[in-house]
Amino acid sequence: MPPEALEMTKKFMNKPVRILVKRDELTLEGITQYYVNVDKEEWKFDTLCDLNELVAISQSVIFVNTRRKVTEKLRSKDHTVSATHGDMDQNTRDIIMREFRSGSSRVLITTDLLGRGIDVQQVSLVVNYV
Repeated sequence: MPPEALEMTKKFMNKPVRILVKRDELTLEGITQYYVNVDKEEWKFDTLCDLNELVAISQSVIFVNTRRKVTEKLRSKDHTVSATHGDMDQNTRDIIMREFRSGSSRVLITTDLLGRGIDVQQVSLVVNYV
């Protein structure tokens, strides 16, 4: 990150934690990252649905702040989704992850707290829905 950008973050962030990664370790080969700016909060869900319709997705992981809102909305539109959250016991989370890894569930909604360790080869889309 350019020094000017790092300096600017000091003005907006309270006690930030820096995670420095060597430039050649930033992205894996074959992975492309995009940023979609959504001007209004109420447009975010429609944008997510548009992505699901426009992009050929084998499986996707959606990181959310509040899983209930997104999970319920997707299910109301007849999307089959799995969701994990911190209130689940470990055994239930393991079952959901097994289903997701096997492909019986194509969309996994989770909070960023539970995002560590999700390594599924078939995932073609990761969304940070925040």
